[in-house]
Amino acid sequence: MVPQLQQVVLLLAAQAQPGGEAAGGCPNPQLIMLAAFAAIFYFIYIRPTGQDQKRRDELLQNLKRGDEVVLQSGIIGKVADISDKTIHLELARNVKMEVLKSAVARNKSDLKLGAEKSDKGEGAKSSKK
Repeated sequence: MVPQLQQVVLLLAAQAQPGGEAAGGCPNPQLIMLAAFAAIFYFIYIRPTGQDQKRRDELLQNLKRGDEVVLQSGIIGKVADISDKTIHLELARNVKMEVLKSAVARNKSDLKLGAEKSDKGEGAKSSKK
């Protein structure tokens, strides 16, 4: 991706002629380059980050008792109780832990779906051999 971007920048720089509009070039090539970099930055970094944050906020709002979740530290547990900022996880029978809601990374069901997809992909690869 970066070499392609460098080629585009070099191509645009080569086409920019001194003299502005009188020479038939762009009136302000630096402004066009700045706008191009801003657009690239938006689509590569800002937009995906916003989408991830939106999904995470939905996950935290839709938590309910009985959901199995994975914390950012990798601990897996079942939601036993929910308060405004914390949840109580049941890790095993009579073993509970209070954690911040912000520590929840994903639902355990998301891990199962990811494992099924990777298993299907490996099965397809092994059948070709």
